[in-house]
Amino acid sequence: MERTELPIIVDGDSVMFGPEVADALGHPPHIQIKVNETQKSILLQPCSIDDREAIVVPPKLPFAVKGQSLMKTIRRLTGWVDKKPRVIYGYKVVGFNAIVFNLMNAEVIGDD
Repeated sequence: MERTELPIIVDGDSVMFGPEVADALGHPPHIQIKVNETQKSILLQPCSIDDREAIVVPPKLPFAVKGQSLMKTIRRLTGWVDKKPRVIYGYKVVGFNAIVFNLMNAEVIGDD
């Protein structure tokens, strides 16, 4: 089955973003990651360098965003007790330059 969703990979203490995500957002120089605790999701959107917690998007993709606070929040919301790598597929929000990732739809990668 071919996926049309946009993937991110959660691995250890970082979140990895690939070219598909950058393409969908129009290759912004900075992004923000916002957590929605009620919906157990994260939103990824372009922002300016002056915005709170702006993350610089490097020219070389894929790139990883490391953050113990972000990962602690994700693990608390999902109940993950291990650090197995997971892929989460998101979708672009129509009419809004953002991608939403439902944390509860994460799939373990390479689990034997």
